[in-house]
Amino acid sequence: MGNESVLSYVYRLAEANHLRYPTLFRHIAPCTPGKHWLPRTEAYLNAAAVQRLAVLCGHSPQGLARALPLFRIPFAHDPSTVTDQPQLWSRKFSPQRACRRCTLQIGWTGVILLHNAATRRVCERHGMWTYWEHHDLATTPEVVKAHRQFRKLIGTRPHILFWYRRARHIMKSGKVRERGFPNVLRWRERAARLEVPGPGSALTFRRLELIRFPETVALTRFLTDPTWGCPPKTFGPVPRSYLTAASEHTGIELFTLWYLLIQERAEQAKRDGSGNRQFRREEHSLFFPR
Repeated sequence: MGNESVLSYVYRLAEANHLRYPTLFRHIAPCTPGKHWLPRTEAYLNAAAVQRLAVLCGHSPQGLARALPLFRIPFAHDPSTVTDQPQLWSRKFSPQRACRRCTLQIGWTGVILLHNAATRRVCERHGMWTYWEHHDLATTPEVVKAHRQFRKLIGTRPHILFWYRRARHIMKSGKVRERGFPNVLRWRERAARLEVPGPGSALTFRRLELIRFPETVALTRFLTDPTWGCPPKTFGPVPRSYLTAASEHTGIELFTLWYLLIQERAEQAKRDGSGNRQFRREEHSLFFPR
């Protein structure tokens, strides 16, 4: 499966051949029994160990590299290390479980661990939220639609993830949470459709990201639009009509959104070392051009 961890793949290979996976790993590369096989551990293989795994599974190293991201690291294909002693390293990482329906389609009934991808929150083929927790999105098609916009927005521009995190930070502001603005009602309805605890219950950060995801993506689109002024050096007045549209898409009341964006611009100015002087000149002209 694409983006699968090496540890997960070798574990499945061992299960298919009725072996204990530490035994199979010892055939791939020398390792200390019981040391590397933690649930949150990933394995690194040098070129000689990669060749051994390719022989054991019947696939070429190039074919494995297309599915296993750690095979793309430089030392895995360095010709100077092909004849070296097979070696294995391990490191801790935070895996993500593959979509349950995808795993069943390839004939595997267990869990497949994947490397986290910055642009992957949803399995669009089966309409499943797969970011840490799994939730069926059949009742919330707006989340799947927002995920398509999210992938299109990022595309080949990884820096957009920074603005997504800033939008997520704005959406969890106390100004948004504490009062009954439309977006809170929107989140409660979505939480009810997803059958997860709503506001006032013990919501985890991961579930909150799911519930707010469409509005967070909408705010990200606003923050990365030239009308808002990205990068900050191009700050200028923002038309009220554009803020009104952003308010409708995010569900945040207009003047609350204005207040939150004023704070965001101040933080941007501080991060870029431009000081607050420029921000103060623009604060009162944020809605209307002079």
